[in-house]
Amino acid sequence: GLSDEMENKGFPISLPSANTYQMEPIGNHLALLTDSRLYFYNGDGKLLSSFQHGITSPSIAIGGDKVVVYESNSTQLEIFSPNSSKSTVLKTDSSILSVTLSDEGKICVIQSAQRYVSELVVYDGAGEELFRWSSQNIMVDACFIGEDRIAAICLSTTGGYFYSLHEKEPYSTLSYSENMLLSLDIKSDGSLVAIGDQGALSFNSQGEQIGSWEYSEEGLSYFDNTGDVEIIQNIKPTKFFF
Repeated sequence: GLSDEMENKGFPISLPSANTYQMEPIGNHLALLTDSRLYFYNGDGKLLSSFQHGITSPSIAIGGDKVVVYESNSTQLEIFSPNSSKSTVLKTDSSILSVTLSDEGKICVIQSAQRYVSELVVYDGAGEELFRWSSQNIMVDACFIGEDRIAAICLSTTGGYFYSLHEKEPYSTLSYSENMLLSLDIKSDGSLVAIGDQGALSFNSQGEQIGSWEYSEEGLSYFDNTGDVEIIQNIKPTKFFF
């Protein structure tokens, strides 16, 4: 807290000693991940709870009031909440590549597969499997569209898929032969933005492309696709897309 009104509310916070830190907002709380523990603070800077996760190279995914801590290439993830005194362990049937949560706590796991290159599996908050899609392409990122639909992108000319969790086949398929998609995120207006190595693309919830921004001549060195403004850095000055 940098304002005078925060002086009597527990700020500044002295962070625990650790080698790595990752901080993410979770509702009105803050989740702090270190290389050994997960901490929850409220808006006044008060420590609510902490958990030891025991993961060597942890990552977190956040949705609603839940935090998932996982490690790439492992077969286990752990679910935490700032209002709970214990965690829930979910075991997958293959190595985890990435994890995404919905606002109501559904969990999407992109994982490797034995008969396929990758699989997308969706679980409810209790760990029960709701949906599974197997692909011969490497899926790298996914995001929920509300609670009943999901989109995923691939490292291939099959750029990605849009699914309904109630149907067996995707309702839309993306195809880009010269733009490798790297990141996918849904925005506050309901549109989705995909960052590729040659350009950024936007889609509506039906999987229809509604915008594009090319930067292929300048090259891509950094991007941030987590907010309503996309930051894409290249050889020339940084560009901002609204």
